[in-house]
Amino acid sequence: MEIYLVTGNMNKKEEFLKMMDEELNVEFVNINLEEIQAQDIVEINEHKVKTAYNILKKQDNNKNKKRYVITDDTGLFISKLNNFPGPYIKWMQKALGSKGIADVVSRLDDNTCHVICTYSVYDGKEPQSFKGITN
Repeated sequence: MEIYLVTGNMNKKEEFLKMMDEELNVEFVNINLEEIQAQDIVEINEHKVKTAYNILKKQDNNKNKKRYVITDDTGLFISKLNNFPGPYIKWMQKALGSKGIADVVSRLDDNTCHVICTYSVYDGKEPQSFKGITN
């Protein structure tokens, strides 16, 4: 059995290692995955995990090997901006940076927001997804 965490973000790798049992052997792989354009962060992540699974399966000579692939996705939902940027936070982060996002939010008369983090696990059958929400 193989367990793969698909990420190119070293911070995510470190976060994941803190959560996992030390006895699990997790291989970290960086696959550049295109994300579907959708508002539902779980839908986006489940598409991503299925795509990563299929890529890894094609690369492996043992097609029948049991493998679990894990991906994650995060979104920032700003109430006053109708939950923008939501799952598109990566692009907003690239354009404005953390300070720029904080500046935008600080100018709003209602700066409430929440972050949703999802993990999806896929073994070739049905993806299982988990999400956490922080206000």
